[in-house]
Amino acid sequence: MHHAASSFAGPPSRYTLNLDYLISQPLARVLQAPTMTDELRPQFEDIAQRLRLRIEAMKGLTHVVCHGDAHGSNNFITGAAQGGKVAAFFDFDECGPGYLAYELAVYPWSLHPRHVDGQMSDKALARWARFLAAYCAVRAVGEPDIQAVPAFMAARQIWLMEEYAGRVPVWGSQAVPTASLRRQVTMLTAWESMALPGGMRNAAAPEAFAIRE
Repeated sequence: MHHAASSFAGPPSRYTLNLDYLISQPLARVLQAPTMTDELRPQFEDIAQRLRLRIEAMKGLTHVVCHGDAHGSNNFITGAAQGGKVAAFFDFDECGPGYLAYELAVYPWSLHPRHVDGQMSDKALARWARFLAAYCAVRAVGEPDIQAVPAFMAARQIWLMEEYAGRVPVWGSQAVPTASLRRQVTMLTAWESMALPGGMRNAAAPEAFAIRE
């Protein structure tokens, strides 16, 4: 998908998946939620500021045209006529230029339990390792991008919070209850020290996937 998108010469994207889009704009919407409190507001601001500065300090991050929502359920994998398998992606609503590390982070983010004491299981870690190995068998990934994945998992979580905060006019204030906001602070603070194994990124993928442009 990223190989195919590298030659795209169409109109500019509606979205650019930069730190404004992933962190600053979502934070602004979350801070406006009617369930936000004076106690929690500066805590969210501090978390987002630390996360943004942490990512801005990272050197050598790769940029690609991101699917934007590649969490593992927005694709079908089918058998190819010439053998092997083909992955067909859909739901490109969040597509746009952005960080490869963010694109990769969406999958382990989807596997990680999103609660205060959540830890990825051995099964989830193995799935992440195989996902990374399969990607690297087709397209190289630099060490800076691998190391940046946990930070972008946190960015993804902040982005998701905006999805709920933005639905308050339709769903009501309990789309983002205060108790949930408090748990998010605890979880995101814990995620600041999160580390993921690099996985089998230098190993051959279990099966080859065809790339169709």
